[in-house]
Amino acid sequence: MAFRASNANQAIEDAVALATVLSHADRKSAPRALLIYEQLRRQRTAGVQRMSRASGARYDASSGDMHTRDRKLDAQRQERAWVWNYDAYAEAETAAASL
Repeated sequence: MAFRASNANQAIEDAVALATVLSHADRKSAPRALLIYEQLRRQRTAGVQRMSRASGARYDASSGDMHTRDRKLDAQRQERAWVWNYDAYAEAETAAASL
């Protein structure tokens, strides 16, 4: 699902989130920290996957009105902002506050 061009971005987000959450943990709370990390990343990953599938369907459309497609793409700016303006560090800091 490379239609979002965010595979490397996802890996960086994973690393930042994991490091941030674990930085708030000690040996005793490490298992809970890993659960927090998993919950945090699972939501984000599922959202990016859904958007990738939808993008693939749009970009692979070999027929149809290109102007209509382009208008739909333009209307999805908010969706793109959710992908590209995400702050993995801030989200992980907030999630780790419960440790």
